[in-house]
Amino acid sequence: MKRNLIIGILFSSVFVYLTIKNVNLSELKVSLEEAEYSYLIPIFFLSVFILYLRSYRWGIILNPIERISQKVLFPITAVGLMAVVLLPMRMGEFGRPYLVSKRSEIGMSSALGSIVLERVFDGLTLMLFLLLTTYFAELPRWAYQTGLSIMIFFMLILFFLVLLIFKREYILRWVGFLLKRFPDRIEKALMRMLTSFADGLKVLPDTKRVILLVILSILVWLSMGLCIYLLFYSFHFGLPLIAAYVVLVLTTLGIMAPTAPGFVGNFHLFCVIALTLFGIPKTEALSFAILLHFIQIGLVGIMGLAFIPLIKIPFFELFLVKKQIQA
Repeated sequence: MKRNLIIGILFSSVFVYLTIKNVNLSELKVSLEEAEYSYLIPIFFLSVFILYLRSYRWGIILNPIERISQKVLFPITAVGLMAVVLLPMRMGEFGRPYLVSKRSEIGMSSALGSIVLERVFDGLTLMLFLLLTTYFAELPRWAYQTGLSIMIFFMLILFFLVLLIFKREYILRWVGFLLKRFPDRIEKALMRMLTSFADGLKVLPDTKRVILLVILSILVWLSMGLCIYLLFYSFHFGLPLIAAYVVLVLTTLGIMAPTAPGFVGNFHLFCVIALTLFGIPKTEALSFAILLHFIQIGLVGIMGLAFIPLIKIPFFELFLVKKQIQA
């Protein structure tokens, strides 16, 4: 954990330096003061709606294993996403699987499988938005290259997940063969984990539910872009709707890099890069990035804290990542 934190802070320090380089701090302050904060009200409610969409989508993925009400799942989603924000190097991704395994009969490995599947849907939806934005706007070459690499990565993962569901016995035999070099105890433990992990993918054979997951994923990302577009009005940018999705795509690509808690630095840098593509001065772009960071990251933390009493699990357990993995 400490090593991950140090690595994340080092990367974030570089990103922060690149972000504030050549920025006039006095002008930055003025830009933040002149923003119209009334737009944060609809953005807040839209952010809550996005959180609900994420929780509802996750419930659909989990449904073939165990039906969990949104009364239980929504607080877990809020607190789990907060853990992603608070823990470095995305170690908080284990938060939701751990929490749902404590509040249901679903095993940790199965819950983790559901999260991996959810992230595959997110990743492929992001790539769809990347392709759409390239039609309307000229993006940096690195965005195309990164996007292509990510798309190939998620397609390979999806291919493996599909095989794990439809050709489970074949995959298990293949993996078992690869694990023969390990001690028998470790081999059996890993095979049990993989079998349980596959249970988290039971939604895949259900075509209707998969289509619904695709629709919900698109709605999540459309709503996130709409939040950014509403924030344009707060700063009087006068940018087109497509610019909001360029900001969304590039910022999301940026926070995939190793980072300190809260994606500090890389979130701001890639948001600034996206806005400067549309002629927004760097200082104004950074003021926008600061406020957008609070909305997309800060609100997640605030909502997570608000729901901690409802998950009925001690808060400190979220930080025991090793314990979560072994649970």
